[in-house]
Amino acid sequence: MAPPRLRRPVAGLMLVTAGATSGLLTTSPAPAAGADDFEITLPAQVANVSDIAVGPNGDVILGGITMDADFPTTPDAVDRTCGARLGCHSDREDGFVMILSGDGTMRYSTFVGADGEEHGVFVAFAADGSVWAVLGNTRFYEYERGSGLCNGRQPVLMRIMPGSSSVSGLTCIGGPAADGVVTDLAVAPDGSVWVVGSGQGMQTVNAWQPVSGRSLDLFIARYAAGRQEPLLLTYVGGSGDESAGSLALTGDGDVVVSGTTSSPDFPVVRPIELPSPGTAGSGGGPSDAVLLRLDATGRWLEYSTTIGGSSFEVGRGVAVDADGNVYLAGETRSPDFPVSVGTAKTQSLGSEIDGFLVSLDTVGRLRFSSVFGGASTDIAEFVVASRRGPLLVFGYTNSPDFAVVPGIPMTPAFGRPLA
Repeated sequence: MAPPRLRRPVAGLMLVTAGATSGLLTTSPAPAAGADDFEITLPAQVANVSDIAVGPNGDVILGGITMDADFPTTPDAVDRTCGARLGCHSDREDGFVMILSGDGTMRYSTFVGADGEEHGVFVAFAADGSVWAVLGNTRFYEYERGSGLCNGRQPVLMRIMPGSSSVSGLTCIGGPAADGVVTDLAVAPDGSVWVVGSGQGMQTVNAWQPVSGRSLDLFIARYAAGRQEPLLLTYVGGSGDESAGSLALTGDGDVVVSGTTSSPDFPVVRPIELPSPGTAGSGGGPSDAVLLRLDATGRWLEYSTTIGGSSFEVGRGVAVDADGNVYLAGETRSPDFPVSVGTAKTQSLGSEIDGFLVSLDTVGRLRFSSVFGGASTDIAEFVVASRRGPLLVFGYTNSPDFAVVPGIPMTPAFGRPLA
């Protein structure tokens, strides 16, 4: 049985498929439900689902926030009661982690909030069945009443084992002076966990860039189970602001990271050559998308490049395929965003926002660069590189003329929304 897929009828959801070798794009509505799909209606107390991951056995893990003390929890939860241990505040936003089995049954559910507000929980399965969770943007001060822990401005990383009521490896990311936000995490085959975010005041360890570029910088960190101190934590940034997007792991243990920069001096290493008139490695617009690859030790930046045109770009989803090729999805406002010869450009730019898809090979050379969209706003949010078949790019559109593949009927909405 294939891993189940969460189905959610959302107006304006777009699906883009891209040939892995040519970069040619086609756009279509979401595929129709199949025998291996299931639909989930989450409790009304859910305010937001910020992350979804699928385990090797088909279990689905959700990370998110709730504003209700009556949010359902299981008997083995780390925290079941408002005001106990990690805290729960019905008048604020609090984090939760929920695991659903292959048929959609709730197998585990717990609060992971603290004594302040949480605004995003990101999750990943480990090989031993435990769950890594990070409170990406939190006001976490205390672990237990009267027990100081974090400074209230740090992301918080923890490991949860369903069946146990304790948390292991709870870590305040970045040290006592840190002020930051985490936007993604992933678990490596050796059990360590990578996180990416943006911040300042971080304590760096084994860093490629040990000192901040003076403003809000992108940071990358790696943690091992059972250790509170990171194996590495490095900045990557310039004199302007950087914001993190997503990360993906390569087959040989490197990490690929996306993001956005406004720094004219963003550190570039072997920047790619983009089709004219785009810019790479030079900060061509007010903000550019960023794509970089860091080795497992954190000391070697294999490549780092900016991507964009004369206006604004945002780097969002990133993926690595079975051959080691890298894909970056994002959004652009540049009428001159570079497009490779022979790849799709479904709308003349000049509209509000368009999506883009860029691919690099294993050593950071450009494979293709494509743009797609309609007359209004189109955002490419996530990219998935499957082992077989085309790439999948997911996002949002407000364009009434957004292109779809001729002859494919629109999938009817069904069921109720997840949240």
